[in-house]
Amino acid sequence: MKKLLLPLILIIFCGSISAQSRNLSSNATISLLTCSPGEAIYELFGHTAVRVKDPSQGIDLVFNYGIFDFDTPNFVVKFVRGKLLYKLGVDQYRRFEYQYKVENRRVIEQVFNFNSPEKQQVFDYLLNNAKPENAYYQYDFFYDNCSSRVFDVIKDTLEQNLSYKIPEKKYISYRKQLDYYIDGSTYPKSPWADFGMDLILGMPADEIADFKGETYLPDLLSNNFTFGTLRNSVPLVQQNTIIVPQKKPASIAGFRITPMLLFWVLCGLTGFLFFVKNKIFIKVIDFVLFLVLGLSGALFVFMWMGTDHEVCHKNLNMLWMNPFHILLAINILRNNLKGFWKKYLWFTLVVNILLLLLWKILPQEFHSASLPIILLVTMRVVALLKPKSE
Repeated sequence: MKKLLLPLILIIFCGSISAQSRNLSSNATISLLTCSPGEAIYELFGHTAVRVKDPSQGIDLVFNYGIFDFDTPNFVVKFVRGKLLYKLGVDQYRRFEYQYKVENRRVIEQVFNFNSPEKQQVFDYLLNNAKPENAYYQYDFFYDNCSSRVFDVIKDTLEQNLSYKIPEKKYISYRKQLDYYIDGSTYPKSPWADFGMDLILGMPADEIADFKGETYLPDLLSNNFTFGTLRNSVPLVQQNTIIVPQKKPASIAGFRITPMLLFWVLCGLTGFLFFVKNKIFIKVIDFVLFLVLGLSGALFVFMWMGTDHEVCHKNLNMLWMNPFHILLAINILRNNLKGFWKKYLWFTLVVNILLLLLWKILPQEFHSASLPIILLVTMRVVALLKPKSE
């Protein structure tokens, strides 16, 4: 509850600040704030904001494109369907800093090397964006979020005065970029979040993210800004400075038992079901298994057909989490696996075998923990197709 209260207070305060256009002094600075991930699932990928500081004018504001209003009518429905509007909020830096200190999240500041006209231009742009009629936008996880918006602000305001020396490297997919935050190499490992996202994200997540595409992640935005140059010779940013340190290491997100371990154990135990004679027990197991798979498939269909979450469209996980498994589960209880449903089982068996054989060449990357689940399902399909002894 405490974790939810602070962001709520922040949102309330953001709505109460009315920043008016003022001429910045020569001592003013505009900087990028890059915040490390938190422990909650919605904090796993960090955060980005812009700070405008001018001690001579008594200005120290944070512009935050990651705000949404809990009081929005039909909030939950709009959030799930991807129709919830996000907005640019403005807050005092001291409150922003306090929040991240309390949450034990590091904040790195990069001061931009703007001259006075550029500072004023960016500040005026942000203030205009923060007006009620301009503040709201249609959030998109990959293509339009709190981080990518900052990249666009700098691009739109500086235009011909800004250029990038884009590094020559092998660019990777959006899906693989997320691993930077959850695979344990840089931040605490989050195996269940990794598994869940690989299930819910469809084929768009496997598109290659170019230099601009990378900016949807705060750390990559911060890094890409270091390749920027102002007025042909001036580096876009100065060196990084930690302004809010992390006092203790962040804890591991999620359960200690990983999806890989759990599902391989379940896969192994499934093999023993061939020797179990209790038909009612087996029937219940098969009913639950295919019901869960079918409901998951129905969720994927909804996320594709019923929402604006483009990153969840065209999800090939539906090949093995088929929504028609719901009907299969019902017919398992009814002992009705002849005719159409026997053909359906053969179809499911062929699809699963092809998935296992073509695992590495499909246009969508599957999480490795899906492999034991597909093997598990394949074994149960074989068992259901096996002629029943009298």
